[in-house]
Amino acid sequence: MKINHSLLLAGALSIAVMSCNNETRDAAKTDADTTKMGMQDAQDTAQKTNDAAMAKPQQTDAEFVTETAAANMAEIAVHKSAIAHASNKMTKDAAKHMLADHQKMGDAMMAYAKTSNITLPGDADNAKKADLAEMEKKTGADYDKAYADHLVSAHEDLIKKFEDNEGKRTDAELNKMITDNLPTLRMHLDMSKKLKDDLNK
Repeated sequence: MKINHSLLLAGALSIAVMSCNNETRDAAKTDADTTKMGMQDAQDTAQKTNDAAMAKPQQTDAEFVTETAAANMAEIAVHKSAIAHASNKMTKDAAKHMLADHQKMGDAMMAYAKTSNITLPGDADNAKKADLAEMEKKTGADYDKAYADHLVSAHEDLIKKFEDNEGKRTDAELNKMITDNLPTLRMHLDMSKKLKDDLNK
């Protein structure tokens, strides 16, 4: 039988082309699968990171009390300073009002700490004391404005801390203390903003 070499060659070339196309499709599919797996791995990693953050232990009741007590002590020191150094009667009056409220808050924290066996710091932290020392280098209207600026910033920080912890502490009495003091802190912030505006007119 006579073999048609041209047909054999054409058939071989056709098979080779088909094989090449299949390999190309397989390679493309493999690349796509690899990309998809990479995206899935990234999503899984992100989810695990988020889950880990959610599972991170929250601040304990004792930590919250000691930190807020220290911040409250710092505020008491600042208000006493303003009563002694402010040049404006409006500033002194605001300081006296806030001092009384923060002393009341401090007494409540001290009573809670005593019944809960929590050791409170004896003073504000060094950073807060350094800030007060810088403020007391100013005199007259400059001191009053620095005090007002401090009031706004400090009360915004305190309010955020209280709001972040409201209803989330493990002790019901502590949750009540947070809720009871939030209106006072918000009122202080309003007073602080008004004082700042009035001093800058």
